[in-house]
Amino acid sequence: MRKLFIFLCLNYLLFGDVLSDAIKTAQVFYDKQEYQKTIDTLEPLVYDYIDNQQLNFIMGQAYAGIGDYETSVMYFERILINHEDDLRTRAELASVYMKLGMDADALQSFNYVLKHNIPTNVRKNITKQVEFLKSKKKKDFFQIFVTIGLTYDTNINNVTDTTTFDTLNYTDLSVTDKQYSDISLLNLVGLNYLHKFDKQYSLLNRFSVTKQLFDKDSQRLNDTTATLGDIEAEQKKELDLLSYSAIFINENGNKKISYGIDFVNTRLASDDYLNMYGFNIDYTRKYLQDIYSSLNIKYFKKSYVEDINKNLNSDNIQLTLGDIVPTDNYGKYNLVYQFLGEIMEQSDDPNVQDKYTNSVIISNQYNITKKFVLNTSGTFSYISYQDDDPTFGIKREDNFDLFSLGIQYNVSDTFNISSNIKYINNSSNISIYSYDKATFDIYINKVF
Repeated sequence: MRKLFIFLCLNYLLFGDVLSDAIKTAQVFYDKQEYQKTIDTLEPLVYDYIDNQQLNFIMGQAYAGIGDYETSVMYFERILINHEDDLRTRAELASVYMKLGMDADALQSFNYVLKHNIPTNVRKNITKQVEFLKSKKKKDFFQIFVTIGLTYDTNINNVTDTTTFDTLNYTDLSVTDKQYSDISLLNLVGLNYLHKFDKQYSLLNRFSVTKQLFDKDSQRLNDTTATLGDIEAEQKKELDLLSYSAIFINENGNKKISYGIDFVNTRLASDDYLNMYGFNIDYTRKYLQDIYSSLNIKYFKKSYVEDINKNLNSDNIQLTLGDIVPTDNYGKYNLVYQFLGEIMEQSDDPNVQDKYTNSVIISNQYNITKKFVLNTSGTFSYISYQDDDPTFGIKREDNFDLFSLGIQYNVSDTFNISSNIKYINNSSNISIYSYDKATFDIYINKVF
């Protein structure tokens, strides 16, 4: 008995500190996300301390860190053989099961943890994972979104940025070059319906109704100082937009390809004004965590309702290349190049011309806190017309620049308030087409 006691004491003196020191060193490497060094530090001790709970836990985390999920499962399950009520290990194991696509095992482990008394924030995170796993079994998903916003515009008669409405490159309806400032109220209601055929294929239907009301419509209608010197020189700018898209999605690992058809009906002052319809193909690839590249090709047709505007009918081709790149300290960047070619149907009309637009868009999303997000962007476009202007005898060329600064407050995952200040400058080699403007908006967005 004495010999056994002496042996155990010597074993502790010789090896006890070795294990403790190795675990401390490995934990430092793990905290620095140096997962392979974590493994290399502890691996020589694995078989001597095969049942050590702390060693197995760190090794399980480290192997998950390098993407070797099968080995990670082995270490976590080794702990549970002797410590089946180790809730932290069960939660980590469930997360690894998810990575391996073992949803049923992950759900079982998460539900086991939820039956116990755990911190509120941990319960909240695990509940989200459980809801996600349950949602993967569902075939049909519905989402309703509502937006209400106010916008102050210093020059409503000239084009704004085309992202205000979810249309196929909609631009403001200019009737006169007289400058007006105005406040508009935007109401948008939308419905998304997603049907999953299986893990790879799904169909997304998007439907939205948008209404924009301007405060000074009546004042402009009675302004006889407009450019044409006539009350009829101005029209009401009240807009109604009806938008529908059907998108077939094919997701395979880190790649996603979607094929969509689009339709937008625009009504001006309650009268049918413009219909746009087309199709698009989108390819997105994920390289690393939150790093994406995308390619989108879109064709759409503009078809005006009134005969007086038929000369504006056109075919449009758009190509968009984009990259999303996150940084550790400077937020997430989105870099986009876009080409748009508009080919007019009535090419013999000297008052309308084919035009090509090349744009570069740089935007940044920076999380100030968990609730506040700072959004900044710059758009730089060169627009070239392909024929001489019938009045000035030269080809028109525009440089369109847009700068935006915004703040978003996320009240919850489904409710946010956002505000943006935008400055737009269009400089043209034909002076009457040069203008600048600024807008300020505030939006309330809710998803149900």
